[in-house]
Amino acid sequence: MFAPPPKEAMRTNKLIRLAEFVRQQVELATRFCVVCHTPMPLVGFKPFVCSSLLCVHQYESLFLGARPELEVETNPEAVDLLISLCYSHVMHAQKLDADLSANSASTCV
Repeated sequence: MFAPPPKEAMRTNKLIRLAEFVRQQVELATRFCVVCHTPMPLVGFKPFVCSSLLCVHQYESLFLGARPELEVETNPEAVDLLISLCYSHVMHAQKLDADLSANSASTCV
């Protein structure tokens, strides 16, 4: 998404180091259990917990996550946004594929 900062800036600028750390944690959040940080066998859309009873209890008691059906019922704007983004991505990808195939056909002739 963003270009990484230069190596010398990474060593000296604490704000850049902090931003890089936060970016890395956000990218890896779905790969590890939220509570105990054990690697998860599947990567999800949202962070979730492993099958340990302690992790599940802490996750539910601290309200760190919600069931998808509850989010659909209580947050229709977010669902609408996700559907719109998905539709936009598919339409853009189709247009991009059509443009690429037209360009490759014209350069082969």
